[in-house]
Amino acid sequence: MSFYTPLDSISRYIETCNKYHNEHQKRLNLNNENEELQYRLTLLKKLYFAVKDNMEEIILCLYQDFHKSRQEVVSGEIISLLSNILDLIKNLPQWIKNRKVHSDLPLFHNSQVEIQRIPYGTCCIIGPSNFPVLLLLDPLACALAGGNSVILKPSELTPKTTVTITSIIEKTFQDYDGLVKVINGGPLETMEIFNGPLVNKVFYTGSPAVGKIIMKMASEQLIPVTLELGGKSPVFITPSVNLEKLEDIVRRIYFSSFGNAGQICMAADYILCHKDVYIKFIACCKKIYNEMFLNITYKTEYTHMISERAYDKIIKILKRTNAKEIYHLGESNQVELFIPPTLLIDVNWEDSSMEMENFGPILPILQYENLDDCLDNIISKPRRSHPLAEYIFSQDKLEIQYIQNRLKSGGCCINDTLLHVLLDCAPFSGIGSSGFGSYHSEWSYNCFTHERTVLNRPFDADPDNSRFRCPPYSKEKSDFLEHNVLPKEWFSREE
Repeated sequence: MSFYTPLDSISRYIETCNKYHNEHQKRLNLNNENEELQYRLTLLKKLYFAVKDNMEEIILCLYQDFHKSRQEVVSGEIISLLSNILDLIKNLPQWIKNRKVHSDLPLFHNSQVEIQRIPYGTCCIIGPSNFPVLLLLDPLACALAGGNSVILKPSELTPKTTVTITSIIEKTFQDYDGLVKVINGGPLETMEIFNGPLVNKVFYTGSPAVGKIIMKMASEQLIPVTLELGGKSPVFITPSVNLEKLEDIVRRIYFSSFGNAGQICMAADYILCHKDVYIKFIACCKKIYNEMFLNITYKTEYTHMISERAYDKIIKILKRTNAKEIYHLGESNQVELFIPPTLLIDVNWEDSSMEMENFGPILPILQYENLDDCLDNIISKPRRSHPLAEYIFSQDKLEIQYIQNRLKSGGCCINDTLLHVLLDCAPFSGIGSSGFGSYHSEWSYNCFTHERTVLNRPFDADPDNSRFRCPPYSKEKSDFLEHNVLPKEWFSREE
């Protein structure tokens, strides 16, 4: 496509970023710490105002790309992005400081030890299509806070947004040639990134299938990787659920399952409802559905599917489902790539909607009787066993803890969905097939910096030590080690 980066330019872009970072590191020898801090803060402030000043254009492009509503863009992309950049600006002065630590080992009593966080170098950030602004520019801000140069790879599935973001980035950092280079394209262009000069860190957000390919290519050059993937995130409606709040519970689930047309990596992918509350829950699901989506059509301000492939995938699931009832209002429109929110009521574990992450506006509901059997069914399938999130609606603390103990997930929300990802005081990450490597707030800074230990040991720390640790070996030296250095426990065998 016309906005794709020529393949023969990609290596040159990476070389430019590598050169910029190396030259900047040379200049650090002449600067003090405060000058480096101010440099990074300046970059973050430029990015912040670039997003804020171009908000209307971004909103328009996302609507043109896949009919994303203004409210979803503002709440799901812009607010989160600007808030995260402000968090970096506020806290970077503290995070950038070297951390002094102390060892209790006698060997290091007179030594100085500190932990430095140093930039990786050139970081490659590969963004997804579902949140093509937030999940591209948020990691960019984190990488800049860490002192890196950046290769930015937006999604090719949102062309208008990608062209606009490319223009914004180029204008914002035009005085810093080599700080950020945008590479546009599809799989070929992405693969070419790994065939040229070395990048020093890869941050990928997307599907587990592509994540495996990225990981394999990066591993050939031993490039560290952070993978933010997806997975089938379950919702548990247990016998102790608060029935008086059932309508609010359903709204909280729909917010996750049908927001962005279900194209959210942490969307509530399916519901497991206990048989004792199943009838009441289904009735409530239909009632709230009718309130939210009564007159929905492809013209409604509701997000469409991102591509024909994504549309076809959901339609195939709907054609193959064994659900006893398919509940929806409105009709699908292939031309507009529109699929109305759809409830798949009373499916089983072998249903087409339970094979992989749905990533669309469909919500399977299963009925269960025994919680252990339910958890066994999840854990036994690799595609379900490590979800990005688990959502538990329960008032029984022991029941909640039991589910958490048995089902490993990237994150967990109790009596709500999705909102844990907005926390500015905790990490966000997957586990197993849903990804690995944390970011958000301080974890974002840590994600794009290497933790380096520095030991400064003076020669007069213990003058005899060097003699005792070097050949020739002797009984005198062994006795010294065993009596003075060998660790001693402070507990008995019986404790």
